[in-house]
Parts: sequence; C-alpha cells; structure tokens
Amino acid sequence: SSFFRGRAPRRQRQWAITDLGTGFQPTAAGLDSVDLLAGLESELGYEQNNITVLNIRGRLFPRWGADPAAGDASTLFLGITFVSQQAFAVAAGAGLPDPAVDNADWMWHDVFTIGSNDTNRWPTSLNGFAGLEINNRSMRKMRENNSVLALIANNQSNQGTGQPIIVLGGLRVLVALP
Repeated sequence: SSFFRGRAPRRQRQWAITDLGTGFQPTAAGLDSVDLLAGLESELGYEQNNITVLNIRGRLFPRWGADPAAGDASTLFLGITFVSQQAFAVAAGAGLPDPAVDNADWMWHDVFTIGSNDTNRWPTSLNGFAGLEINNRSMRKMRENNSVLALIANNQSNQGTGQPIIVLGGLRVLVALP
C-alpha cells in the first residue's frame, strides 16, 4: 500500500535502568544528581547522543537518614531534565538547574514537604511504604550532544538537627536510539 511507502523505519528502543542503590543525599549546601543514562552507556560501551526519551518509570523512596527530632522539617525538590556534561560535572551541583527555583525544561518535577510527624509517608525504614511513583511519557529529544539525563534533588530544611533526607529507589528510562 502507498501509505507505508517512504515511511522511516522505527528506531531501535532500549531501556536504561538506574538503581539508586544506597541512595543519594541532597543537602541544603548544594544539589545532588544522578545520570539516568550512565548504565545504558556503560553497557553499550559508548555515549548516547541525539536520543529521544520516550518514558520514565520507577519509584523513589525519600526517607529520613535517621530518626527525626520533634520539629524537624524539610522540603525536597526533585526534577528530571537534560543538562550539559559540563554543568553535571561541577561540584555540589553548582552548574545544575535547581528544581526549587529554576524554570528549566523539566520532564518531571515534584515537591515534597516532610516533617518529624510524617512517619507513615516518610519512614526511616521502607516497611509498608509504597514510594513515589513516576510514570512519565514525555517524548523529549536530546537537543545537544554531550548531554546528561539527570535526576536532580534539592533538600531545603528548617531543621535544627541537620537530619539528612536520603532518596532510594530505581528508575527505568525508555529511549529511542538515533
């Protein structure tokens, strides 16, 4: 049929899996970030350029690093976007867009406020906690080569004890290769 004539072949799709392992810990002193395509690039043996992100799925488990004291509170800002490798490499996240204040081109963005009484939603253990589900179908094309798909977090606290927030979990990113 003439409908399919001249149609470009479907691009190869690949899942990139990121396991946050022991977690990453955003602090008030700076941003913390994770490269969501690092595992795929390591597996393939080369850096990905000109990809299209089709879907981001997974769960994040933010939790107190230790039992909070009465009155402890934090606001955790999380976002996923493409950033340059140069910005990603700057110490303490100084080159990254801040999900707390920047109007970056976020594929996913959310804000969570936690207090010392929020033990059901933000437990110090993962028992019975379903986590924060991400199921994002953004279809974003990498605009520049040498970019990183970054999960960026900022923890702003008004707590006296300096209790850390740790983000555990894992994400899968479906990409269409060039």
